[in-house]
Amino acid sequence: MTNEMRAFLKHAFDRVRGSVAGTVTVATLGPAETSSACVAHRVVRTVAASDEVRLFETFEGAATHVVNDSRALLLVPNAYASLNTFHFDTRLRLAGCFMHPIPRYGIARRPGNSVSAGAQITVATHPAPISMAKDFAARFAGSRIILTPSTAAAAESAANGTTDYCVTNAVAVAAYGLQFVSAPRNVVMGWSLFSARRRNDAGE
Repeated sequence: MTNEMRAFLKHAFDRVRGSVAGTVTVATLGPAETSSACVAHRVVRTVAASDEVRLFETFEGAATHVVNDSRALLLVPNAYASLNTFHFDTRLRLAGCFMHPIPRYGIARRPGNSVSAGAQITVATHPAPISMAKDFAARFAGSRIILTPSTAAAAESAANGTTDYCVTNAVAVAAYGLQFVSAPRNVVMGWSLFSARRRNDAGE
């Protein structure tokens, strides 16, 4: 993480924290194995160990928390399809954007789960990396892509046998006992931070 990025994050946290010392909460999508959660923890470690991460089932749920907590920040990846709703939410203010890598992404499966090239398969994926699922599924005679609310949920789907494969990250692969069947990719992603809008932010 560059010094410029550290300075930006410290400024965003300090603005929310205010003049009185206290804990700032970063709200984002859970569970813990999601890329959003991993980046949120990295952000908190960069700024202050006393701050915390709070995880939600949806980004919209995280946004509601931030609206009602003046000492909270909403973290959303720019790849999220509905990011625009937070930009146009009059209760929120864009604190800024930054770039940060996510855990390596790839196609994964349960160990020993072998599927022949002519078989029909199912692939679980969050909507954001769906192109990876489509590219992989095109190798098979038939396939069905199952959308999940997070990459961690996609990994869980493959782990419990609901689907044959999933698109997920290295953290979830380790947590759910999966194995990559494709070379995992390094991805650098843009991230947006939002805070609750204050009265003096009205003109922004």
